[in-house]
Amino acid sequence: MKKKIFLSGLLLIVLTTFCTAQDVIFCERVDKWGNAFKESDHFTIGDKGGYFQILFRQKESINSTQATFDIYLKEKETEVFISSVKMNVNPDAIWFYKEVTFFKPGEYHIYIYNEKDRFLGVGKMTISKQ
Repeated sequence: MKKKIFLSGLLLIVLTTFCTAQDVIFCERVDKWGNAFKESDHFTIGDKGGYFQILFRQKESINSTQATFDIYLKEKETEVFISSVKMNVNPDAIWFYKEVTFFKPGEYHIYIYNEKDRFLGVGKMTISKQ
């Protein structure tokens, strides 16, 4: 029992340390310097959907040539896979962003990976319909 508590605590410390080294930000626009405008974790879309930008930032260079955004919609207590969006990235950069269109309201979880499927970060956002 003590071993499980110790391992759980250790895992929490490691994950907290790793997660604070990066940001996943949802916004309406990203400028050429990587600044997000109109950041939010809640957006409203119309009947034809709406698009938002997902900005990923970290303190050190990305060290990858490609990023994948795996998009899931939370339904009840499970995540339903919606799509994967890939993009090329500059390995020397410390940030990148991707514009993604959403058509359905709900809570979304976006997981970001590099070309070797190494986890980079995760973000959550909620979409409502007008």
